[in-house]
Amino acid sequence: MVALIPILVIVLILIILSIKQINEYQRGVLFTFGRFSRILTPGLNIVLPIVQTCKKVDIRTRSPTFPNRTL
Repeated sequence: MVALIPILVIVLILIILSIKQINEYQRGVLFTFGRFSRILTPGLNIVLPIVQTCKKVDIRTRSPTFPNRTL
């Protein structure tokens, strides 16, 4: 029973580390072993810590500002 407690703590830490939040204006790109797997939608997603990585991409449209020239 005593040896079970450290294992449960490690599993709990891995579960906490595997939850990733993607915001509404972002998308997540999921890579498994460095290869594209799928697109993650906004919300809470599970990413396996050692096997998978997640790159967040901002999808907001940016409009450039131009100086106002008067003649």
